[in-house]
Amino acid sequence: MNFLDAVHNTPDITNCLQAGLKALGRYSTRITTSQPSLLEGSVDLDNCLKAKYQNAPRWDYALSHKSSVYYIEVHPASTSQVKVVIAKLNWLKGWLRHTALVNLKGQSSYHWISTDKVTISKRSKYSRILAKSGVKYPVRVLHLG
Repeated sequence: MNFLDAVHNTPDITNCLQAGLKALGRYSTRITTSQPSLLEGSVDLDNCLKAKYQNAPRWDYALSHKSSVYYIEVHPASTSQVKVVIAKLNWLKGWLRHTALVNLKGQSSYHWISTDKVTISKRSKYSRILAKSGVKYPVRVLHLG
């Protein structure tokens, strides 16, 4: 199963798939790739799931590039926000268990794109907490392979 099939087979988001990076709206400029033709689509998870999970700490986006799935959270990157992002990740992982996207787990990674300057030291305990949770160190721009 690929990303497109998984999205279409997940009722919560089946109608939310958009071409390329369109689901990221103004944040699409925060994603770069030397192979844009290999972008398979994107989903604005936050907006698609808002009505059903109003009070949940929803994750922002999912996209696929070269058969890899990137789950992306766009959020200020300071030490005070690490717990917030991890709570969002935990919610996302719980939600994914009940979706067709769970079948793509081996192809998935979790990324934090900072809305402003990253103030988390790469050598701090916060950086280690993020790494242990599976969230990549925050970046201003995510470069896809």
